[in-house]
Amino acid sequence: MTKNLRKRIIIVLMTLFTITLLGTLIAVNVLNYNVNLKHQRMAIRDDVRHYGVEVFCGQVKNNIKISEYDYCTCVVLTDNTVVVMSNQLPDYSSKEMKKITRELSHQNLSSGSYKDLVFVEADRKSGNRVYIFSDNRTAKENSKNFLIFSVIIFVIGLLILSGVAYLLSKWMIKPTEDSIKAEKEFMSNISHDLKTPITIIKANADMLEGEFGRNKQIEYIRQETAKMSSMVNETLTLLSIDSPVQQRVFEEFDLSSLLYEMVLPFESVAYENGITFDISIEDKIMLFGDSEQITRLISILMDNAMSYTNENGKVKISAFRTSSKIHIAFSNTGKEIPKEKREKIFRRFYRDNEERGGRGNHYGLGLAIAHSVVQLHHGKISVKCENGFNTFEIVLPAQN
Repeated sequence: MTKNLRKRIIIVLMTLFTITLLGTLIAVNVLNYNVNLKHQRMAIRDDVRHYGVEVFCGQVKNNIKISEYDYCTCVVLTDNTVVVMSNQLPDYSSKEMKKITRELSHQNLSSGSYKDLVFVEADRKSGNRVYIFSDNRTAKENSKNFLIFSVIIFVIGLLILSGVAYLLSKWMIKPTEDSIKAEKEFMSNISHDLKTPITIIKANADMLEGEFGRNKQIEYIRQETAKMSSMVNETLTLLSIDSPVQQRVFEEFDLSSLLYEMVLPFESVAYENGITFDISIEDKIMLFGDSEQITRLISILMDNAMSYTNENGKVKISAFRTSSKIHIAFSNTGKEIPKEKREKIFRRFYRDNEERGGRGNHYGLGLAIAHSVVQLHHGKISVKCENGFNTFEIVLPAQN
């Protein structure tokens, strides 16, 4: 449970960190690109001030060398006629530049960007408007280098922040882990302490029955001690599964044979209760795991299916293997499990007996144990309700 909680905390923190860092880098890159465009326009203005607009119009023939960029100079005459004075842009024809200049003139723009061009209005002498265009190659190149640097910073930042998220999650989960550990120790201690008085009560009930014979009071003592003993055993089972120091015996075994061995004895019980059995188990399904825990898992789900099947109902057990997964399903007819309770039923001590009309003694631990066993084997357990059946489906990884 704490592992899942810690994963969620890390995911939330990393999501927040990633969104913040990514948003910051995008904003910085957009700002940097706009600044580069501005610098490129400023470079044109500086050259115009230093050398004069005539140089850009091709009217001064000398060895003056302006900044290294391709440019195009267009003049809008007083009658709105556009004349291309000089065009060194390899990707734009003079006809295209006339059209662009006319459009910008109608918008009365003095500087800015147009597609992959930057432009400035250099002169308005005698009513004529001189536009100087340049491609944004320099701005793109500078922005590209900055973007590569930003990506490197982003990756390094994520690595650093993932370490921070890991440490923060560990610090945030510490009180919860301590609380759960104390709760487990308390449950373990009290469960062990209860076993002795339960045993004594059962022994005394046997003595009383030998002395006074069978009667209702002694039978009630037997029933209640049996319930308490079952609850204590289930609690200890759950605690042992959760214990990190518990020795696990994982080995390959025939799951198909184990399923048949566990399921077939229930046929007589089903017959007595008018329940139809439908078994579809693929042969030779080999599973690598703890056979003792898987046996407990099958027993719990079979008991659950038999307990909650309606009168003259049906129970179906199926198992098959795909290339990488093993699928096991226990289905039974009966009252549908409400959607809002399908996740809750795997919680410890959650009981739905009264509403679903279950037979037998259930203390809200069986499905919690089943859930823990499945998690122990790195699988998933879920419940769905379709066509009048409540189906508990287990998916386990298969060894190749």
